[in-house]
Amino acid sequence: MAIVAPETRLILNACKENIMDLQELVSVTENLTDDCQRVLLRALKEILYRQKGPAKLKHCIELDCIVGIGMLVNEGGRYAIPEDAKKRIRKLYTYLLRKFDNDSYFDPETCQYVEIPKGAEFVSTVDALTGKTVLCLQFPDDEVTEMLDLFGTNRCRIQQ
Repeated sequence: MAIVAPETRLILNACKENIMDLQELVSVTENLTDDCQRVLLRALKEILYRQKGPAKLKHCIELDCIVGIGMLVNEGGRYAIPEDAKKRIRKLYTYLLRKFDNDSYFDPETCQYVEIPKGAEFVSTVDALTGKTVLCLQFPDDEVTEMLDLFGTNRCRIQQ
């Protein structure tokens, strides 16, 4: 069973009170262990993409810590994200998704499936020195990608 670190309370309280911008939120999240970040990713996925009201989470691992920091609101054993925090929480979810999750891509040259970072796109570039066209992965040019670059977790840049 993964344990969510006490620092998680800081993230959620700051989100609830509109204190932290995305960079500060990601910075505090990066202080959590990878296991805690994955628990947070799963919880946010269940809550963000649930269609009918608050979610009864399948894995309620230390969710009181997350509730305590304002990311989640406990409504009688069900969890929801406060309206005023949804935009930041969605961006944090996207950050964690790009950091940890993968998509399968069928490579026609090798006739095999390969794992690529979730949300990455193939982009062809021309090497200025050799003139050769190179195919590489890239995330969309947005605030979340800026955070991945800032914290050194951009898997598209790491793989190049």
